[in-house]
Amino acid sequence: METKVTNLDDVDDPEFKLLEAEVLRAHGIFSEIGFLSDDKATRLNLGMRFNHLDKFKKQIWEPRLSFNHGFGKGFTVEVLGEFKHQNTSQVINFQNDFLGVEKRRWQLSDNDSIPVITSKQISTGLSYNKNGWLANAVAFYKKVNDITTQSQSFQDRYEYVKTAGNYDAKGIDVLLRKQLKNASYWLSYATLKSDYHFKDLPETNFPSNFDITHAVTLGTNYTLNRFLVAAGLNWRTGKPYTRPVVANEINDDAVNFESANSSRHDDYLRLDVSAKYEFKWGENTKTQIGVAAWNVLNRDNTINTFYRPETATNAKEYRQSSLGFTPNASIRLIFN
Repeated sequence: METKVTNLDDVDDPEFKLLEAEVLRAHGIFSEIGFLSDDKATRLNLGMRFNHLDKFKKQIWEPRLSFNHGFGKGFTVEVLGEFKHQNTSQVINFQNDFLGVEKRRWQLSDNDSIPVITSKQISTGLSYNKNGWLANAVAFYKKVNDITTQSQSFQDRYEYVKTAGNYDAKGIDVLLRKQLKNASYWLSYATLKSDYHFKDLPETNFPSNFDITHAVTLGTNYTLNRFLVAAGLNWRTGKPYTRPVVANEINDDAVNFESANSSRHDDYLRLDVSAKYEFKWGENTKTQIGVAAWNVLNRDNTINTFYRPETATNAKEYRQSSLGFTPNASIRLIFN
């Protein structure tokens, strides 16, 4: 297998072009063994993948496990586990002249400043599926090694720091769904705790930029002949961010930040509705007309906050919000 990443820098004034391409070749061997019980209620798969990266003379072993067992009337227990790796990282460069709008690019691992990312994860779940009811609960743990600060969207004191570390994430996902003749209803809940671990930073352990402690989704849809209407409510706790120190916002012409990700945005809440109608138009043609409204409540949801020096003593706050009330309409022709 060969992975190639090409990046082009093209500047108009002054005129400048730079095209860079990197290639990484990897060889892999995979083997798997499976077991299925006579009553087909129990299934076990064990696998192993061996990877050899030519450029770094690096070997990576990746075991995998899948276990599924059905019991009782509609119950299933499942255990999944695997090791994985990734040869590319997405590097983010922030531009102050665009108020924090980021420039992303994929970069191939060099086994030094951009290491090969490796991860291991395991999950176990219990589900019930019968008579139109689906209930599922999954607990999981994941650890990812050799991520870079450049790929994590930092906009505080670590925005321009280049170092590698890892993060771990653990949580629980729960889903409850009921299917009726013309309608379905579902409720999901997720809790997550995700933390960074960077041994070369002053703060070695702190919450991940993407840590969302609680999230709830409630949805429903109803179908009547060719008419479908759906609605969904999304709520979650705000993501963490870093604020300046009160009454001491600027230090040595730079923002003097509090502990990394020690503050959180307000809770996120969004209600969406949509409808679709389908009818035939000719012998072999169908037409779908759809309308939808995103964020019906027109709630101002802050999704990102960062700070830049404004004066010798004050920092200016920049807030980025998700879309407000946004209607959509579509017409689709389907030819059979």
